[in-house]
Formats: sequence, structure tokens, C-alpha cells
Amino acid sequence: MKVRDVYTPSVTVAYPGESLGVAASRMDYNEIGALVVKDGSRTIGILSERDVLHAVAEDRDLDGTTVAEFMTEDVIPVKLDADVGQAAAAMVSLGARHLPVMGRGEIVGMVSARDLLAVKAWEGIEEILEAETETLTETAWR
Repeated sequence: MKVRDVYTPSVTVAYPGESLGVAASRMDYNEIGALVVKDGSRTIGILSERDVLHAVAEDRDLDGTTVAEFMTEDVIPVKLDADVGQAAAAMVSLGARHLPVMGRGEIVGMVSARDLLAVKAWEGIEEILEAETETLTETAWR
């Protein structure tokens, strides 16, 4: 399965000079865990719920602290046609729960660890259903 099959095909943006409070409210409103940080049209980072949590743990005033102070600057996107296993390996390697998705030369969405976990869960359920169907079929013909 490919990233294109599981990612969220929208980009919700934060800006480096806006407050963490505003950015956190945007994540909450959109029910997402990360924002792409842009300076004009250029992607300069990612702000995750974990980044906001670090600010809270440091007892920072979220309305007086900027996105730029806590965002992760080293953005490593995953390609739309990457295998979900590659995306999962990148997340583990980077210690990240969200990766921006690159397509057509730009960020086109986000893939989360939850998206990838859902794929594995469905694969497991399909295996169980196949095994149960085989058992039921064998039993029904006896």
C-alpha cells in the first residue's frame, strides 16, 4: 500500500511569527496533530502537538511564545508513491508522528502514525476474516 492511499490530502498551515496558542487552537479546531509551518510559500518547518506540549512543560505562555521558537525545522517529507512501510520507518528513525507528504513538487498533505497504524490494523483484520471464512466454509461443507 502507498502513502497516497492513507494520507490526509490537505495542508493546514502555521506561520513562524504567530503564537503557539493560535496554532494550537487551529490544530484543535481541525482535529489534527501537526501543522506545516510556512514563510510565504516556503515550507520552513512543522509544528506538532508534541512541540506545543514541550512549551507547556517549560511553563511558557502559549500566547506570548511564537511558533518559530518550538517548531521542528528539519522537515523530511515522504513522497506520495512511497510504500507505507517506508513512511513508518522514516517516522521511527526521526522520532516523528507526522510527516508532510510531497507531490507535484510541493507539500500536498500529511501522513500520521495513526494513518499507518490503521493500515496495519485492517491488514490484521483481513487476515482474521480470511481465516474465519475458511473455517466457516470448511465446517459448512462437512
